[in-house]
This record gives sequence, C-alpha cells and structure tokens, in this order.
Amino acid sequence: MYLAALGQWSAMLLSSAALVLALLVPQARAQSLMTFKCTGNPDVPWTEQISGCTDAIGSGHYSGTELAMALNNRGVAYLNTGDIDRAISDYGRSIKLAPDAAAPLNGRGTAYAAKGDFAQALADYHQSLQLAPHYALALNNRGFLYALQRDFDRAIADYDEALRAKPDYVMAYVNRGEVYAAKDDHAHAVADFTEALRLDPKNVKAYNLRGLQYAMKGEFDLAVADYDTAIGLNPNDPGLYTGRGDVYRNKGDRGHALADLGNAVTLDPKYRLAYDLRGRVYQDEGEFDQALADYSVAIAINANDFLAYDGRGVVYKAKGEFDRAVVEFTAAIKFDPTDAGAYSNRASIYAAHGKLDLAINDYSRAIDIIPTDAVAYTYRAAVYKAKGDFALALADYNKAIELDPLYSDAYRERGSLYEDKGDLAHATADYDKAEKVGIQSLLRPKTPK
Repeated sequence: MYLAALGQWSAMLLSSAALVLALLVPQARAQSLMTFKCTGNPDVPWTEQISGCTDAIGSGHYSGTELAMALNNRGVAYLNTGDIDRAISDYGRSIKLAPDAAAPLNGRGTAYAAKGDFAQALADYHQSLQLAPHYALALNNRGFLYALQRDFDRAIADYDEALRAKPDYVMAYVNRGEVYAAKDDHAHAVADFTEALRLDPKNVKAYNLRGLQYAMKGEFDLAVADYDTAIGLNPNDPGLYTGRGDVYRNKGDRGHALADLGNAVTLDPKYRLAYDLRGRVYQDEGEFDQALADYSVAIAINANDFLAYDGRGVVYKAKGEFDRAVVEFTAAIKFDPTDAGAYSNRASIYAAHGKLDLAINDYSRAIDIIPTDAVAYTYRAAVYKAKGDFALALADYNKAIELDPLYSDAYRERGSLYEDKGDLAHATADYDKAEKVGIQSLLRPKTPK
C-alpha cells in the first residue's frame, strides 16, 4: 500500500519536465511554442499538445535546442497519455539535439521506468543528475525508483537532496513519507505527510497516507479525522472509504465499517480490497456466509487475490472444514509466498491433525518471513514439545519472551514445559510471571488486527 502506481506517478511528475529545458531556449521561442499549445505542462490537454507539438516540429521554424524543447514537450504529452514508445523516441531525439539538457533524460528515464526497464531508467536519471546535480524532479524520480526496488536508504537520500534543492516540493515529502512508512518509521512518515499538508492543505494523498500511519499506530480517532478530510476533498474515491472503513473495523465499529465499505463497492463494484475488508468484518462477527460471499467476489475480480484466499481459509477453519481451509491457505501462499499468516494458519491445522513436521516447516517459514513474530515461536515451541523435543521447545519459548516480554501465553506455556520436565521452581516462576504480565499486556496500545 505504500507506493502509488508507476503510471500514475509518471503522469504527475513529468508535467513540469519541460521547465528545465526551457531555460536553454530564448524566451521568445518558448513563448512561440505556447502558440502551438506545446507547453509540456498540464495547462493544455495532452492530446491537444501532441497535435500542437507535432505542428511545431513540422513547421520548420525550430532547430537545435529549440526543436529539442518541442520534442521534449511532446514526449511529456505522449508519456501522460500512455504512449510510452513514442515518448521514448521523442526524448531520444531531444537528447541528441540538446545533449547538455537534463530534462529529456529525466523524462526518458521515467518512460523506461513505466515500461519496467529499471536499469535503463536509472542510467538516464544518473546522467540527468550529472548534468544538473540539484535537479529536484530527477532526484525525486530516482528516489521513487529506488523505493520501488526497496532500496530505501538510497531513496531517502535522493528525497533529502531534492528537498534541499526545493524545500517546498510537496511530492518529495509525500514520497519520502511513504518510504519511511515502508520502513515502519511511523514518526518520520507522519512528520513528512504533515509537512506536505502544511504546504498543500488540499493534498488528498497525504491525508490518506497519514491516516494509514495513524491507524498503524493505533491512533484511530486521528486516522478517522484524516480520512474524513480526504473524503470531503474527494468524495468519489472508493479507496478513501475503504481506508476509513478498515479503521472503523479496527475500532470495533461494525456499523460504520460496513457503511464505508459498502460505499466503496457502490462507487466501484470491482474494488476488490473493499470486498476483502468487508469479508473480514463479517468474519470477525462470525457471519461466515456473508464473509465467504465477499471473499469469493474478490477472487472473481482477481483470481490472484491472496487476501481473499487467506480470508476464506480462516472462515473454513472456523467452520471446522479443515481440508478446504488448507486448500485456501495453500492458494494464498502460491499467490503471495510472503504471506506469513497463511503459513501459520496452515501450520495450526497440520499440528491439530498430528502432521507435526509439516507444522514445524510452516511455522519456520512464517518466522523466516517475520522474525519478530513471538506468537509463531510460541506455536512452533508447542509442536516441538508435542514431538518430545524439549530443548528446541524451550529455545522457542525463550525467543518469544525475548521478542515480547509481555506475552503471557509464552510464560504460561514455558511454565508447562518446565512442569513436564519436573522443574517446579521454574514452572512456578513462569506461571506467576504470566499472571503479572497478563494484566500489563491489557494496558498496551491497540494496533490494527
């Protein structure tokens, strides 16, 4: 959820790419391009710009860097209409005519990124920044590409430099905030989104993303407030209703959650995430038939929707239909091999049916994916205990307690292990500790389920 679609991002960022190249062109010529409606900015519809730029290029009035500017601007228009190959061609011609201009290299880099050719995109961004080291647009774009590749430290470094060059660059704050969010650095993410909103109080995306961060921190009222504002600014976005609906779900407000998720699917009947989350609301309430119906709609919309398979698996497991649950969890894992929850849920079924080695394998896979999951360590310890491997069970209980010193079940289960071994002193100490931390754990802030 933390990064926008590349195609949308390209359209938003390149609308002003012509401005840097315009500095190389006599002002009179730049003005004359405007008479052709060839601006490279969203002040003129992109299709009109393609026509106007084509007339300018074919007029014979322009050569050298002047012609390069017209080609660059048409490349911007092609990119924003999704005609990536023509955009690349125009940027390439512009680069040949004006090899010292940074803008067409930046534009072509984004076009290559939109095609998924990240290596060529990075090469163009690097060259653009060699020509103009403080070119904020190219720094932001390269940072975004690093973020897509999960090279978060380099992404943040580029956003930092972009903001030093252009301190009021709203999109760089939003993008850097998304990277901090991906790093689970909620404080820095919220700070960046807040600064973006100070600069642009009507930035719907920043409200949406800050709302998500507040929700991740368990600050649900602040999250709802941000989603309220975002929906007020853009009442036809199903994603905003879905986000707010999920916050209400985590608050335990079933009525508002169902209302928001219902609004989302009304606005867009194919918005599958809303079906996924509404299914979860029904699932949490034990309304299994409604949950299965929503999960099935989500899968009909996208057969690779691992969340829906996961949800159906949980419902079938709750209904005692364990074979069907295993099939669903297996499908979830197929479509998302990093779905730790599906591994843990499948493992619990294997363990309950005596398939201990399969259970250990699945819990181990879940732990590999989320090494800080104290619950998975505790469950794997129980399977080791069932196999009679007390040493490995004890190691897992110890690790679970190390990860979460307020996890009362881990103390309780470790106490049971000590009791089975005849170590009553350690068992009693763990039982006492479980009782004490059980009260403390109730005071911990709630986080989204």
